[in-house]
Amino acid sequence: MKPIIKYLFIFYLIGVAIVSILPIGGMSTTMNEVDVLSIRLDYLMHALVFIPLVPLWRLVGPQAPWWLMIVAGLLLAAATEAVQLYLPYRAYNINDMLGNMAGVAIGAIIALFIPKSNTLKSKYQ
Repeated sequence: MKPIIKYLFIFYLIGVAIVSILPIGGMSTTMNEVDVLSIRLDYLMHALVFIPLVPLWRLVGPQAPWWLMIVAGLLLAAATEAVQLYLPYRAYNINDMLGNMAGVAIGAIIALFIPKSNTLKSKYQ
């Protein structure tokens, strides 16, 4: 694992923050028309955005306890949707927030399979 993963994690966090405040509401009108297993595609997209959070954090270094990574991930997932309450060009949606949180949960499960030897802290100490 190269130290570049640390920068990827930082850019990922910045990207999530930017996407949550940009006025991109027009994209959801076409996505709402597609259902996959009775789940709207935009909810799946919300989950997909948050799946990399915990695995990337785990790769950067296992120094944080698991519960902190999961709780921080869930708080970030909730905060990115809650901030939209205060943006006149965005709309808060509880289902989007649940999609975000589902992505964090799926990412946490994936991160369980990342061996400690693959993390940056174990290789570059």
